[in-house]
Amino acid sequence: MGYTIAVVEVAFILLPVNVLVFVPHFFFGSLLVFIACDLIVEWLVEIRSKVTGPSYAVGECFLFFLITLYSRFLRLCFVYVRWCL
Repeated sequence: MGYTIAVVEVAFILLPVNVLVFVPHFFFGSLLVFIACDLIVEWLVEIRSKVTGPSYAVGECFLFFLITLYSRFLRLCFVYVRWCL
């Protein structure tokens, strides 16, 4: 099985055609969402039993702050790009 995967990967590298053209864009988007959901479950749910209450609260507040800051940054970037066009 391992040799088959290695041969297929080498064939993809040696092909003169860009293989990513045949992969739909929603595949990469869904992969990113899957990884994000897995990290959120790991960081928010599974860590609860391993840390103290105050430490968990600080982590939750920090995560909330990061999400809020990042979403505002993305909105500002979107407005700037629309203004430049």
